[in-house]
Amino acid sequence: MNSDKLWVRVLRSKYKWCGSVPISLQLGNCSRLWHGLHTVWPLVRAGVKWNVNNGCGVEFWNDIWVTNSGPLREEGIVSDAIDDSKVVDWVDVDGSWDWQRLCSVLPLNVVDQTAAIPPPRRTRVFLWLALHGKLLTNLERKRRHLVEDDKCPFCSHEVESLDHVLRHCPFAVNVWNKVIPQRDLAVFNSIDLDDLFRSNLSQQVMVAWAKDGWSTKFTVVCWLLWNRRNKKRWVKGNADGAVDLHSGILGRYPVLMTELWAVHDMLKHAWSLRFRHVEIEIDNSEVHAIFLGKSIAFHGNSVVQVVHSLIALDWIVRFSLVRRDHNKVTDALAELSRGQPISETLYAAPPASVHELLTADK
Repeated sequence: MNSDKLWVRVLRSKYKWCGSVPISLQLGNCSRLWHGLHTVWPLVRAGVKWNVNNGCGVEFWNDIWVTNSGPLREEGIVSDAIDDSKVVDWVDVDGSWDWQRLCSVLPLNVVDQTAAIPPPRRTRVFLWLALHGKLLTNLERKRRHLVEDDKCPFCSHEVESLDHVLRHCPFAVNVWNKVIPQRDLAVFNSIDLDDLFRSNLSQQVMVAWAKDGWSTKFTVVCWLLWNRRNKKRWVKGNADGAVDLHSGILGRYPVLMTELWAVHDMLKHAWSLRFRHVEIEIDNSEVHAIFLGKSIAFHGNSVVQVVHSLIALDWIVRFSLVRRDHNKVTDALAELSRGQPISETLYAAPPASVHELLTADK
């Protein structure tokens, strides 16, 4: 039923009909027919079964949509959780049921029945969340006091709003440059985000660049951009230290200290670049044991304490022990520092001396 039709809006207004299938019908100055419907309405509603479809029009608690179950409001184990949410609200951004949330408010047998129902399609879930401002960009996460930094994790320069993710982040700009005709890019980028969704998804309002199937293409591109944003990007770092072969000393630092400083500098640099999933490969077993908490060497050392404080930040850091012959590139870079003042050197491109090693390190 098209809820925008005039007769539908008149009936809804006259009889205060809210929702697709309201829990009860309002009485007032109504006809005998309506009064009769009011009398039998609980039986009518109890017989209505819903297909989830996109989940936007099905009430999670009040509608009957789970097989062999009545309204979930009668099954809930946490009465305070009952609200007017839709089924789509119980699907995560990856398109799967939000199992942790479901298990917290429903008996396990009802959760098992829910598992048999395919969740709403991912792109439709994404659109619904986007249009209702429920996607957790860093701007929204900061507003909810979940994080302190609202910058984009990819470009690190701009505040990460949904508009930034979908249009103005350099990666998104490159994508749309290949999709939207060059002559229309200025208009595409200047439209308000809500208007952008409405004009590109509506069948009545056609934009200049729209072709057959455009609304589907637009939706998929936006969803892929958002999905890319949420994928965990692991980066790998290899730590090593350079020492004098005769004395075992670089400046006034013993062998282990050079390794500890290497890990410290690498973590600090990775954090500043906004990487949040980092794996550090080390070829020194004792240093590896220190950061796994299996060695008390250098206990209380300031560098070790700082490294542990870095590890405790809001990210995932893991350490791996590798053989020395698997750490040749890092070893070669460390050797370049021999005899040089103690400092941090960042290479925009690999030095020529390690090209062959990089080629061999597939």
